[in-house]
Amino acid sequence: MVGSTALAQTTATVSRAGSDIYFETHREGPPILLLHGGLGHSGGFDGLRDHLVVSGYQVVLLDTRGMGRSPLGDIALSYAAQEDDAHAVLDALGIETCPVIGFSDGGITGYRMAARPSPRVSKLVTIGARWSAENGRGMWDTFDTWNRESLGSGGFSFIVDDYNRLNPDGDFDRMVAQAAAMLKDSSADGHPEGRIGEITIPVLVTVGTTIHSFQWRMRTKHGGKWRLRSSSLYRVRRIRHIGNAPMFFYPR
Repeated sequence: MVGSTALAQTTATVSRAGSDIYFETHREGPPILLLHGGLGHSGGFDGLRDHLVVSGYQVVLLDTRGMGRSPLGDIALSYAAQEDDAHAVLDALGIETCPVIGFSDGGITGYRMAARPSPRVSKLVTIGARWSAENGRGMWDTFDTWNRESLGSGGFSFIVDDYNRLNPDGDFDRMVAQAAAMLKDSSADGHPEGRIGEITIPVLVTVGTTIHSFQWRMRTKHGGKWRLRSSSLYRVRRIRHIGNAPMFFYPR
């Protein structure tokens, strides 16, 4: 079908594990997959999407399980589930490999996708995405306070508003409780952890300097070498995590 945006858009869903994962594509051309951050939705990429479409790419976006227009389904949120959902969308579109851009949780999912023995990611850009649960330990207590009331009454009311608009039949508190648990998950279904060293494709790691600095522990303790073999680091001055959202590259 054709959406109501100014740019040509096709929307569809793919069924997996009790959820109908919403995705959309824009124009024809070399495909590129955009993965949004936690508690967000694909609309967070509007500015970057428009730039890439004008540049000739077929832009593929999805709403993560339990977020945006995608129901939570029958399984708990995990980065492994998000990885499998993303691959299901690529399967539905007949895309074998493509570049991936992921913000925050979307970047963590991108790391997992890239760490597979035969990755379907040709190049990866991550924005404000850590690869170890331990790197976020300082925020764990905050994650545990997340619910409709705490987020709706603070500076993140837009998260609740967007959820109500896009997923009116969803269970917000159940979703955020599972999202908080996912952010602390170092199991095989969680952050890529040591598997990060298995990534061989080119990776651009983007972080903001205001609060991130090197809390992401980009380097090992031995020799200061990158854990990512073919990687570059881009540090954006005076940008916080929420400001790391991809819109800041191409403001509308």
